[in-house]
Amino acid sequence: MYSALLLSFAALAAAVTKAPVAAASSNCTALPLGAGPVASPDTDAAFSANTAMSTAAKNAAVPAGYTQAFSALTGATQSSSYLGYTTLSSYSPQTCATLCSSTYGCQAFNTCM
Repeated sequence: MYSALLLSFAALAAAVTKAPVAAASSNCTALPLGAGPVASPDTDAAFSANTAMSTAAKNAAVPAGYTQAFSALTGATQSSSYLGYTTLSSYSPQTCATLCSSTYGCQAFNTCM
């Protein structure tokens, strides 16, 4: 069972003027490995006990124009308006905000490790 620490921001304003994005694939293909901390041993229990990820989520700055909805939760969110995902090389809510603000239809994002 996989879990992720989530940090979610909801947009304050949504003046959408950008081009549409292609719909995300509906298949369950494997995702690439992330760049975040890896628990040792690499088990779900060790992952859940690893405080590096919850500390990063709790200490993350809220990007301008966004409001924090929740932080450092374990689980996943679900939405009918999911636009896809981007793999980053570092934990950066600001980068996620920049990507969201430049993506047609994006009004919120989650960061996961």
